[in-house]
Amino acid sequence: MGQMKKLFMDIIQQKYNGDYDAFIEELSKQTCEEFVPVDTVCPNCFKSSISRNETNAKCDACGQDFVYVENSLKFL
Repeated sequence: MGQMKKLFMDIIQQKYNGDYDAFIEELSKQTCEEFVPVDTVCPNCFKSSISRNETNAKCDACGQDFVYVENSLKFL
């Protein structure tokens, strides 16, 4: 392992007060929960302003919440 990578991992472990792998796991969990914009048309207002995370979606234009079921949007 290179010196820079070892130093980086040591700094992360000091900041996180734990294992580097646990830090990365927590970081990926947060990323899965964040909403990201996608090119999907909202079935409620017909504008292309849907943001989604792993299982849910919301329209930024009209505020309608959706859930993804088998790659299709369902109203909540």
